[in-house]
Amino acid sequence: MSVQAKRFALLLAAFGIIAVSLVACQTPNSANQGTSNTILIPTQNSSNLTPTPKFPPFTIGAWPSNASPQLNDSVTIYISCRVQDQSMQGPSQPAPGLAINISVGNPVGGTYSARTGPDGYAAVTFSFNDSTPGQPVIVDAWANWNGATYHAQTFFTPGPQAPATPTEQATQGGGGGGGQGDKTPTPGAAGHP
Repeated sequence: MSVQAKRFALLLAAFGIIAVSLVACQTPNSANQGTSNTILIPTQNSSNLTPTPKFPPFTIGAWPSNASPQLNDSVTIYISCRVQDQSMQGPSQPAPGLAINISVGNPVGGTYSARTGPDGYAAVTFSFNDSTPGQPVIVDAWANWNGATYHAQTFFTPGPQAPATPTEQATQGGGGGGGQGDKTPTPGAAGHP
């Protein structure tokens, strides 16, 4: 048989396998008898959908006076409370006289409160002595407006430029090297179990 004939026979066999595979995909088998192969994609009721989500009626924001204070320092947390125009036709308005609560996370810790002024801003200043440099401190602020609680979160990192303080840790086997003649023990070596 010539090379061309062998190629033609191989090509004909490949097309035959493809044809049988395609027919097998279209033929219902006994496991799927009586069921439909319809894919159903549920959609929401279009009368409940809006082209853009509604803007919240009230917003609260918080930020620190210094995001990287020293280890023994003071930080002021500023809070802004605004009532939003739901028609989006005008600017937001300040929310004066609102009670603001602030919780300062570990390692600093503390709970503070303030009240917004006529401009909708409040400020809380506190001092701290932090012994863990470089660890971020999370600050939560919240206010109640029209029966709902609104939250804001910010953070600051005391002493990020301070050198890390190593802690002493015992190591098994007498240490991890560093001196002349110190070797890390190898399991199964002479004198070791």
